[in-house]
Amino acid sequence: MTHKLGVSEDSIPAFQRAGTIISRKDRFRRSSTQMVNDPYTLVIALNSSQAAEGELYVDDGKSFEFEHGAYIHRRFVFSDGKLTSVNLATTSTSKSRFSSESIVERIVLLGHAPGPKSALIEPTNQKVGIELGPLWLQWGRGSAVVTIRKPGVRIGDDWTIKIL
Repeated sequence: MTHKLGVSEDSIPAFQRAGTIISRKDRFRRSSTQMVNDPYTLVIALNSSQAAEGELYVDDGKSFEFEHGAYIHRRFVFSDGKLTSVNLATTSTSKSRFSSESIVERIVLLGHAPGPKSALIEPTNQKVGIELGPLWLQWGRGSAVVTIRKPGVRIGDDWTIKIL
């Protein structure tokens, strides 16, 4: 099957493979150094099994301290209605540590089955609301988009968010 897309200077399509999680910083800045503590948006494109996974690597961006374990490496997994963040960084005996004040500001679930009304954030047992909206495609309306705003979890911590 072939699809043709119109592309202009004002509109360039972006594609995301089903089953992936991409982390983005969506605030516009004049330089990347100003984005250091900006919040992240996780964009989750679910596959036919309603699952996805992705990774995030963050270091200070200016030194070689990552060689001594000063970095954050996270794995995000969405399955069975739960998004989980786990640590992939190797445990280092060195004194070098990297931490980030960045939080997850928004989680966007593409292609999620309709119906959820809220989400539960663990380990804090905090409930947050969910916004539902249609996914508009060039060829018409698609699956639902579920947006969880301000879950407030730190990017370097272990956490789980359950869709209720």
